[in-house]
Amino acid sequence: MAFPTGWNRKCKLTLRAARVSGGTPGNEIAKLWWNGTEADSNIPLEMVDADGSYPAQDGGGDIRVTLDEAGTQLTYIHIRSFETDNNPANARAEIAVDVGTLNTSTDVEVWVWYNTAGSESQPAADALGGYEGVYSICFAACPLDENTGDFNDWSENGADATANGGLPDRVAGEVTRYEQDCDGAGDYGNFASNGLSTGAEDVVVFSIWVTPRAADAYLPLFGSVSDTNDGDFSFYIDTEFDEIGGGVVGNDPDFSDFTQAFTIGDQYHIAIRYRADTEQAEFYVNGDSKGTENFDLAFGLRLQEAVRFARDNFSDYFDGEIDELLIINTTKGDNWIKTYYRLWSDPAYDASSHPDGFIIVGTPESTGGDDEELEHDIYRGARRGILRGVA
Repeated sequence: MAFPTGWNRKCKLTLRAARVSGGTPGNEIAKLWWNGTEADSNIPLEMVDADGSYPAQDGGGDIRVTLDEAGTQLTYIHIRSFETDNNPANARAEIAVDVGTLNTSTDVEVWVWYNTAGSESQPAADALGGYEGVYSICFAACPLDENTGDFNDWSENGADATANGGLPDRVAGEVTRYEQDCDGAGDYGNFASNGLSTGAEDVVVFSIWVTPRAADAYLPLFGSVSDTNDGDFSFYIDTEFDEIGGGVVGNDPDFSDFTQAFTIGDQYHIAIRYRADTEQAEFYVNGDSKGTENFDLAFGLRLQEAVRFARDNFSDYFDGEIDELLIINTTKGDNWIKTYYRLWSDPAYDASSHPDGFIIVGTPESTGGDDEELEHDIYRGARRGILRGVA
C-alpha cells in the first residue's frame, strides 16, 4: 500500500525550540519512545494499546514519520523495538528518527503515522523512510542492545564491532531500553581496521553514554591500537581524581585532564570532538564543554587503525555500563552535541514531571473524518482515567 493511503491515524509531535542549543543543528537524531506512562513518553498512548481502537502494528511495521502534516515528506526512522500490550503500562517502544534541522526561534513539527487495516513492513534500509538515513552523519551507529553475537552498526557503512570478553551482556537501560554491562576485566568492543578518517570536513565526534561502577578507577572509553603504542590515542574518565581526558601515547606521553566529578551509578553522556585542521580535541560531559587539548598529527593517522571502546590500547577496561555509541565524521559541533544530549536525556515534555522535556505529544487525529475523531477523544479520556486510577 502506498503511503499515506490506508493509514488511519496521525499525531503531531512538537520539538521545542527552547530546548535547541544555538544555531540550526541539522540531521538531529531524536528518540521516540513509550516507557509505560504518558508523562515519561513522547508518542500517543493509543499507538501501544493493543486492545484499543487505533494501535500501531506490533513490531511497528506500519509506523511512518513525516516532516509535514499532509504526509508528503517522509523522514528516516529506525524502529529498534515496538511492543504493544493490552495494558499500555507494559508496552515498550523505541524509535530513532532523523528530525532534520532544528532552530532556537521556531518549534519544529513532525507527524507520526500508524494504524492500517492490512499488515505493513518498514521501508528497505537504504530507501526513503528506512533506517540507514537516520545515521547518515555517522561512520558507525551502534545502539549496543544486542543479547547475542557482535554489535551491529546500523549506518550504511555496516562497520559492525566485535564483542569481546563476556559481551554482549545486555541489561535494562536508562537512556535506551537496553545497554551493555562491562565487567572491567576483559569486556570491550572493537572496530578492526576500520578505515575511519576525519572525512572531508576534517572532524570526528565520538559519542557514548556511560554509567561508571568502579570508584577510584581509571576507566577507558576509546583507544586506537596498532603494532606499536607510539601515536595511539586514548580517551578516558577517572573516578578517583574526578577527571575526563585523553592523549596520544608515545615515549613522552602527552595527556591532558579536565575536572569532572563522577557519581558511581549515575549515567553520563560523553562526547569527544576532534578537529584535524587545528589538531585539537574538545571534551563534553552531558552537553557541556570541559576543555580542549592539542593532539599531534598521529591522532588523525591512528583513526584508520583498529579502534576499541570500553578499553584503551593497553589492558585497561571500562567497569560499568555503556550505551548508544556513535562515531560521526561529518561536521557536527558544539550545538549539535548539546541538542543531541537534550533530545535523548529528557525526550518527553510534561508540564509537571518533565518541564525541560523536548517533545510535546499532540492529540491523535483521524484521517477519516470528525466522527471517528470524536469517538477517539471519548475513548482516550476513558483510557487515561483507567490508567491513572480515576473512577
